[in-house]
Formats: sequence, C-alpha cells, structure tokens
Amino acid sequence: MIDENAVKQNLVEWLENPTWKHYYEGAPTEALKAYIALDFYASETESEEAFDRLDGMLKKLNHEEVQYLYDRAIGPEKAKFAKILSNV
Repeated sequence: MIDENAVKQNLVEWLENPTWKHYYEGAPTEALKAYIALDFYASETESEEAFDRLDGMLKKLNHEEVQYLYDRAIGPEKAKFAKILSNV
C-alpha cells in the first residue's frame, strides 16, 4: 500500500526545485497534480505499486491533461503520451 503521507512529503521535496514546482503548479487540474505527485514519488522510490497506480491514473486523464504531459515530456515518455493522444 502506498503511504499517501510519504507521497506528500516527497512532493514537498520536489517542489523545492523551481523547475519541478512550475511543472506541478502549472498542471490544469487536481487530477493531473495528483498524477504528477505520484510520478515524482514513483521515480524516487521505484515502487512497482506506484507505477501500477500511475498507469491506472493515466488512463483516466482527459485530453487536456495528457496534452500537458506531452508538451513537457522528452524521450520515451513523449512517445507514450503521443500514442495516448492519438487514441483519444
């Protein structure tokens, strides 16, 4: 089980970096902010459970939210979001 307090604490640490803070705070919805916070946590902890939850959350994001991720992604992540956008 993912400790939501650990996700929140991890987010605080990520937001100390102005680039990541701008990325997070610029997200157009609370659902997308929750996705980004969990993405930060998953990348920090490499938790398989967190990555699985991210996959489920990604499927529920709307076009605008995925477009936000796509516009800011690089490498393989950009291709992943492009594929999702082509199916929406």
